[in-house]
Amino acid sequence: MLSGGHRISAEVAAEIAEYTGTNSLTGREIEVLQTVSAGCSNKIVAAQLGIAEDTVKTHMKSILGKLYANDRTHAILIAIKRGFLRT
Repeated sequence: MLSGGHRISAEVAAEIAEYTGTNSLTGREIEVLQTVSAGCSNKIVAAQLGIAEDTVKTHMKSILGKLYANDRTHAILIAIKRGFLRT
C-alpha cells in the first residue's frame, strides 16, 4: 500500500474499471445499440436506420470493442450501466 493511500477491494476495482473507458460511443453507435436493444436483427436495424446491413455489423464491432463487451447483450448491459442507453 502506498503511504497515505487507501486499499479497495477487487470487486470495487472491477466496478471502477468497467466505468472508466476512454472510448465513448458515437451518436450513430448509440442509435444502433438502442435498436439492437429492442431485439432487432442487423437486417431490421439497417432498414430502420436507413443504412446497409454491413454498416450495422461494422458499428456493432466498434461498439463491442469500445465497451470491451463479449456480445450484443453484454454491450447493452454495459451501455445501460454507463448511461448511454435508458431502460
